[in-house]
Amino acid sequence: MPESNHSKCENLVAQPAKRRKVQAGVFKRYQKLHRPNQVDEDARRVSVLQQWAAVIMSCPAASQVGREVLRSVGSKPSPEALPQCQEIIDDIVAMKSTATLVKRVGAIRRFVLWCAPQHSPPLPFREDLLHSYLQHLREQRAAASSGTTFLEAVRFAAAMFGIDGISGVSKRLVGLASKMAINSPALRQAPALLVDHVIALEQITAHSDVLQDQALAGSLLVLLYARCRFGDGQRATELLLDIAQDASGQTTGFIELSIRRHKTATSIERKRRILPVVAPIFSLSGIAWHDAWVRAREQLGLCAEGELSAPLCPAFDREGAPLPNGLTSGEGSELLRGLLRAHLGAEVPHYASHSLKTTLLSWAAKFGLDLASRRILGYHLAPGAKTAETYARDCMAAPLRQLLGVLEAIRAGSFQPDVTRSGMFSVEESAEECLDQIDELSECCSRGSAEAPVDLDDDTELLKLLPAKARPKFLQAAAGKRIFRHKYSGLYHIQKEDGTALECGKLLTDNFVEVEARAETAVKCKGCYVASKSAVVAIE
Repeated sequence: MPESNHSKCENLVAQPAKRRKVQAGVFKRYQKLHRPNQVDEDARRVSVLQQWAAVIMSCPAASQVGREVLRSVGSKPSPEALPQCQEIIDDIVAMKSTATLVKRVGAIRRFVLWCAPQHSPPLPFREDLLHSYLQHLREQRAAASSGTTFLEAVRFAAAMFGIDGISGVSKRLVGLASKMAINSPALRQAPALLVDHVIALEQITAHSDVLQDQALAGSLLVLLYARCRFGDGQRATELLLDIAQDASGQTTGFIELSIRRHKTATSIERKRRILPVVAPIFSLSGIAWHDAWVRAREQLGLCAEGELSAPLCPAFDREGAPLPNGLTSGEGSELLRGLLRAHLGAEVPHYASHSLKTTLLSWAAKFGLDLASRRILGYHLAPGAKTAETYARDCMAAPLRQLLGVLEAIRAGSFQPDVTRSGMFSVEESAEECLDQIDELSECCSRGSAEAPVDLDDDTELLKLLPAKARPKFLQAAAGKRIFRHKYSGLYHIQKEDGTALECGKLLTDNFVEVEARAETAVKCKGCYVASKSAVVAIE
């Protein structure tokens, strides 16, 4: 018979000093010198705002924003119209994330470009034209979700920019989009990690000979024990340690992350409020992984307590020094799988960074904790409980004690969450008895976004649809020069003469795509254009 989680944990606790060397060096996959930084993020937002402005100004009289621009600059097209429209849109979408704007404009952009050769104005939205476009997507066997994505973008544009036409998406359009969506693959949510996987991460953190892997694995454990989304953890601004020694000399206490602008912060009030994310200092294996994690961070020059100068899971340069840029959720998924694969010697293809949030909440649900406690542990509140929990200040205290009871039961072997329902609890101790010991979390966690960031499309084609007097000048590469656009930020760069790098010093990687021309108003890399002032010339 296979060894149970109970016996595995017993063996590990009995021999806490036993060292298993881990030399995965998984961090090396994230040794990238040039990752998106704040400059890239700002450029990406400016680029997407310009694309929205181009969409609106392609038919300015068909939207409230376009008419406001016309009243400001005059009824005739002029070069001032586009930047004026961009400024208005910037104010309107101030509370929207750049990722949302990129996703929505991508769907609208494809619709606008489809309308151009048919000489059909894309705005105002017309039910018959929208239906024809959905039929086109279906005939072209576009992605199953492309129809619903397009209708979401139509609703977004109509609501945000006051685009005229249909007051709401018709049932015919919804039905056609649903026909396409029904063929999409089944939704696969990130599964909870196994107890063995958590123990493996603890062993990597405590025993790896690679400091970077220790730091990254320990950070994943903090997110796991805190039931925190990977992306939210990367936005943590402060790390607090509440540590004490119990009677046996073991370290106990809590790790708290202060997070602002987390995923569920959709209002101004929530964006201004700090979300405290709390992880109990606990080890299923009995190994003091927390102490090793703190030491690894200190040796790497990362903050072990106080204000964070880098994300919880940073990238590293070629010398292994941490960068101020963090891993994305998709890279977090690769990191988790890579660490487990290197340690266990087996593939773990279905796990993702969101597994870190779901694991303890899933265990708590299987154990039988009540829904209210699991909601709080997942940082969700029932609609009517918001005010009460706000004034309670520390509503997490009691649920955390219950969660510790669940973890203690796993370590003792009386609760085994990875076996079937009939065998989760040992014969000696029933579920009711375990619940009685901790007094009497939900799978109330939403799907995380582990996909790679969406590429930002070139805006040149959109800008060419504007009236001649309203569109910006277009520039092409001078003789012997080549223009490249970064697919994520939208920044335009100039290639060095040797062809291996850009004028600003960045390496020419697969993240760049060559373009024939760019708009004069496009966001350009200052380093490239200062180093090569005569790199572009106007197109006659």
